[in-house]
Amino acid sequence: MTRRPATRRPPKLASVDAPVAVATRREPTVRKQLLDSRLSGRQRVGRTEVLMTARRVVRGEPAALYELEPFVGLALDEVMVAIAEGWGPDLGSPDLAAAVSVDPDRTLACAATAFDRVADVARRGGRLLFATTRPASLLGLAQELVRLAAGAGGVVLADDETGPTNIDARSDRRLRWCDGVAVVTDGESLLGGPGFGGAAELL
Repeated sequence: MTRRPATRRPPKLASVDAPVAVATRREPTVRKQLLDSRLSGRQRVGRTEVLMTARRVVRGEPAALYELEPFVGLALDEVMVAIAEGWGPDLGSPDLAAAVSVDPDRTLACAATAFDRVADVARRGGRLLFATTRPASLLGLAQELVRLAAGAGGVVLADDETGPTNIDARSDRRLRWCDGVAVVTDGESLLGGPGFGGAAELL
């Protein structure tokens, strides 16, 4: 017993058996990581630029098709629907100068479809070829895909380095494989660019 008022008494010691609160750091969700890295969410690209690129695809311009064969009878509305399916932007807005926004849920859904396709080919022992140009951050993603595909039984096609070849209108470019992923090089540095001509060299 003590006659001291409660305000002057020493603090009570915690019981030995009392649970101790431990601060835990919550890992960000994949969706939040996509938004934080700007892979999804509001983009620097405006709707005007999206519409211009869509029209170039309809016209069959090689720079817009990235070496794909032109699509016969393709309409602008079909291209816009395909963009909306992957990106999810409201391209019908009258404010064509506004920046578009990529839906992170659409990004995750499209990525899952691509990963499922790679996994299916790998499980059946199929052949896979991986290449990237830009952005440079995709190299790590492609290398991880190589590792997963090979681990699942896929045959990853790779080499060391090609001889000089014409890529992006430069005859001194080469393809070099970094952990199973083909990249464009000038013999010294890894180069970012469209990589026009690289697909033909790979095949």
